[in-house]
Amino acid sequence: MAICGILFDKDGTLIDFQSTWVPLYKEASLFVAGNCLERAHLMLAASGYDKTTDTILANTVLAQGNNDEITEAWLPHAPQNIGPGTKISAAIGDIFNSTIATHAVQVTNLEKLFGSLKSKGLKLGVATSDGIDSARSSLNPFGILEQLDFIAGFDSGFGAKPGPGMVEGFAEATGLELREIMVVGDSPHDMEMGKAAGAGKNIGVLSGTCGREQLCDDADYVIDNISNLELLLDI
Repeated sequence: MAICGILFDKDGTLIDFQSTWVPLYKEASLFVAGNCLERAHLMLAASGYDKTTDTILANTVLAQGNNDEITEAWLPHAPQNIGPGTKISAAIGDIFNSTIATHAVQVTNLEKLFGSLKSKGLKLGVATSDGIDSARSSLNPFGILEQLDFIAGFDSGFGAKPGPGMVEGFAEATGLELREIMVVGDSPHDMEMGKAAGAGKNIGVLSGTCGREQLCDDADYVIDNISNLELLLDI
């Protein structure tokens, strides 16, 4: 069956992960640490930050977790009076939402790519482990929100990755069958999500934190980045 819709992951797929998120995680960890650099460094190290390379490592909480999971990893190193995890997760979300637009770097010209895909009659969506407000804020500068038929974050009610809920939500919102959907992402969670939902194609991209060997088990194809995506539509 032909592909009629594409559901994209956001960070590492549409947005350059390292350039966008390393400064944001540093800012958020320092806030949770009460401006104590030593505590902030412990939080980052415990959740996937590599100080030597100044990057986020693949398959870690920071690479593919949501705000609640990041909070859980950080709380053991936070001050004892910091408050409940739900409050911290909300505060982290506020930091991301208010500052991500100034940090976000697109992987390719998203407006041009999405315009080309829409001209082919495709339905387009985004499924991210980020919060929905932060997701909208980070994508807004690139002029693609109006081209999206669906957007969901971990807090949108469809469940978290690698569960199938976001793919199923995209199918319901667009009237597509699951096998008409292509899932595109940079992490094993994205590929597992697509596979669990029965998506027609799962495409891994190497523009995030993972290498080819970490994606190939559940991906139908692995490509460098989404600028090459249209070549796979008719395969």
